[in-house]
Amino acid sequence: MAKHQPTLTELTELLFKQVVYLQETMKQNIAQQTELSNRINSFEVKVNLSELRNLETENRERLQNDFTTFQSKLVDNKEELLKIYNAISNKKMLYLIALNVFLLLTSGLSMYIAIGKSIDNYDYNQLIEENKRFDLELNHLDQFFKENPKNFEVYKKWKITSENNTKKALIAH
Repeated sequence: MAKHQPTLTELTELLFKQVVYLQETMKQNIAQQTELSNRINSFEVKVNLSELRNLETENRERLQNDFTTFQSKLVDNKEELLKIYNAISNKKMLYLIALNVFLLLTSGLSMYIAIGKSIDNYDYNQLIEENKRFDLELNHLDQFFKENPKNFEVYKKWKITSENNTKKALIAH
């Protein structure tokens, strides 16, 4: 079966029905809006001044009570701080100040002594180099005396004589 295509007349009639339905719907909406607008306009707002004043009075009283509570807590805290302040006497403060000054001076003196007795890096490196040089010389002497035992015996006698002469010179002075 072939599909039935609507004719222009049928389409026009359908469009006309839709336009009529739309107009009726719009009339109903306008009527409802007018009715709601009239209802809103008919509302009366009555303000009860005595009730409003009562609320204002209650809120002021509540605020005054909160302020009084805050003020009493503030006074209590002030009194507590005053007690603590009075508990710390001038003698105790002077003692603490003297102790702090003593500790400060002691730490300063300790730092001064530590810095004075410290050795700088350059001097340290020089001492290490000298020590290496002396170790090398000592190794050379040791090697020399191992190769020449007679010289070692002569060195021992010379050392004992030299030490004795030095002791005598020290005792004489």
